[in-house]
Amino acid sequence: MRLHVLSYNVRGLPWISCPITSILKWAKMKINPDILCLQEVFTQSLGSKIIDICGYLGYDVYFPETMSSLSQRIVGFQNPSGLCTLVRSDFFERTTPLFKEYESCDGVDAFVRKGFFLLNLEKNGKTFQIINTHLQSDFTEFPCCRFNYHDTRNLQENQLYQCIKLYPLPLLFGDFNRENFHYFEKFSDEFHVTFPQTGEMLDFMLIHKPISNQIKNRSVLYLDDIHMSDHIPVLFTFEL
Repeated sequence: MRLHVLSYNVRGLPWISCPITSILKWAKMKINPDILCLQEVFTQSLGSKIIDICGYLGYDVYFPETMSSLSQRIVGFQNPSGLCTLVRSDFFERTTPLFKEYESCDGVDAFVRKGFFLLNLEKNGKTFQIINTHLQSDFTEFPCCRFNYHDTRNLQENQLYQCIKLYPLPLLFGDFNRENFHYFEKFSDEFHVTFPQTGEMLDFMLIHKPISNQIKNRSVLYLDDIHMSDHIPVLFTFEL
């Protein structure tokens, strides 16, 4: 079975600047992915726009059902993890979606609810897990004044691994804020800089090493010419 998964950090802060409707129309008309893993969909306004258009586009919308004390104090801050996964309507959801909050967070991330969001899906008799996540962010993009939370991301990656290793076919997507991993393999070795200031690549598909022989890489497309966010949308095409 061939799958097309688009991962995109849509830059939901400041939320007034995120052209989410244009992003989703572009994704459907130009890319037509089976699944979209979005990050930084923090607000009620963005969530409502996604729900309004996705029925027309043919996707089911999944948000983690979580709240935080911050979300109750800030008007419209509805989805503190920022994660949102869209799945084409002809896929079958086998179990209730699972959200796990990261036990370790630092800096401004302590005011939100970073974690990972797992969907257990079936298509054409094949069962697999889609995990959407956003690891600890650095405090600034500027290398001359940088708060880098390397140890925190190590702890988050370990927590992620301890959970997903229990599943038969976990596929991870998102903004990982790092380029090297202890427990996972990168789906592709291609390198595309996300932020020119730091020379980093942040957006990946990762796989659990024992299942690497079950996945065939067909193509990875970094859409560098799309400027609707500060990140690069990435389309992963593979066969299970």
